[in-house]
Amino acid sequence: MPHTLPYEPVEHFARVTASLGGRAGRFLIDSGIGLTVIASSTADAAGAVRLDGTFTGRRMSGQEVSVPLVRLPVLEVGGLRFNDRVAGVIDLGATDGDGGFDGILGLDLFAEHALTIDPAEHTVTLTDTAPEGLVVPVEVEQHGPSVATYTRLVLPSGRVVRVEVDTGSGWLILDDGLMPDCDVAPDSPDIDPRTGTDETGHEYVRRFVTIAGSVRVPGLPETVQDRPRVQFQRIMYDGLLGTDFLNRFRYTFDVRREQIVLEPLPR
Repeated sequence: MPHTLPYEPVEHFARVTASLGGRAGRFLIDSGIGLTVIASSTADAAGAVRLDGTFTGRRMSGQEVSVPLVRLPVLEVGGLRFNDRVAGVIDLGATDGDGGFDGILGLDLFAEHALTIDPAEHTVTLTDTAPEGLVVPVEVEQHGPSVATYTRLVLPSGRVVRVEVDTGSGWLILDDGLMPDCDVAPDSPDIDPRTGTDETGHEYVRRFVTIAGSVRVPGLPETVQDRPRVQFQRIMYDGLLGTDFLNRFRYTFDVRREQIVLEPLPR
């Protein structure tokens, strides 16, 4: 049977209320996180058991990030109970407040279920079977406990690239080297450049621009997105497909069947 619960939009994230070890908390859903992570303070309060190992992943710009691992007490999401799950722990700062959260739930947690996010109704549904709709094939990559999905995207030039499907990203993010395929010059006055330093100390330059062409999933003309806003940055992938693209649909991650199902929303 389907298990449906409401979510709160927090920027481009869906934030749900769930129970960890019998304690209510607020958790973001992020298909790009790879491994579910829990705030250190929340994990300790819930009685998570610290394990000996760590998990090392990479940020999109290539920097390695290692997190200690814990075994979680019962995590209940929308009436579904997840037992003995392994997660990373990290200092997320204050978990309260309007934008606060106790952790980030990834596809590793939901890999045995079909996870549907409905941006129109602000609901998340977990069920055994994905609904009917536009089927987007994905490649599922698993590294230890981490799970991620990748698909193909056609750029304005016709070039087909491989992108991670990442609800942790708002915009479509593409590597700097793909700017010519989107007819964008590095010195274009339309670019909004932003510089900064990430949590690993890595300095980055992000270039935001609305491109003139369109992007789409190969073979699915119904997915065409005209003039998307793109963030260009030097990254280790071709790109990441974010919620600006996905939120035009009710979308379902079906990891077991290696697909994402898109249901167009009324316009």
